[in-house]
Amino acid sequence: HSSNIIMVDLQGKQLATMCPIEALRLAGEIITLGFRCTRIDLAVDHVLQNVNLYDKARASCEANELCIMRRFAPDPEFTSQGVPLRKLLKLGKRDSEVCARIYDKGLEMKIMLEGQWERFEVEIKKERAQGVCLALVKAGEKYNELLWEYVIGSVDFRINNGRSELDRRPRCKWWEDYIRNSTPQRITPIPSESGLD
Repeated sequence: HSSNIIMVDLQGKQLATMCPIEALRLAGEIITLGFRCTRIDLAVDHVLQNVNLYDKARASCEANELCIMRRFAPDPEFTSQGVPLRKLLKLGKRDSEVCARIYDKGLEMKIMLEGQWERFEVEIKKERAQGVCLALVKAGEKYNELLWEYVIGSVDFRINNGRSELDRRPRCKWWEDYIRNSTPQRITPIPSESGLD
């Protein structure tokens, strides 16, 4: 690495040849060698489920219902005839510790029709990445549930009723239906150790 450190980059393309539990074990072994996770990407895919996640999330963002993250940026692309080539909704800032993207993976890969394969992806960096990685490694066989809870815990969509406190703003119906009875897990930084003796 250019910073004179040793860096291990485990990309999804290479990890796809392993079962998820093996990949988590590998991450755990790397961490026990003294490495720190500085970035981890989590994704939930909806294939042929007719979720319409992009359209619902974009409409909620435009209605000032996005919570936790403070900004959004729709980035669609169309042909001159109005046929969608890309449906991408960026949530949060790319350089912040947590940002998310909701997009049509089928359109991006050019292998499925619009709405047939949607992805909700969260990018976690710095101290928060280490905490999420350790939690997923410890979860073992239950990693899937925890991954889902982290993804849906990265954002929230609450009715814009003029209140600033989240607990006084009910969740949007579409978001409540989407997360069902799950418990979203907020992605919080690992508290730093006190330097005070």
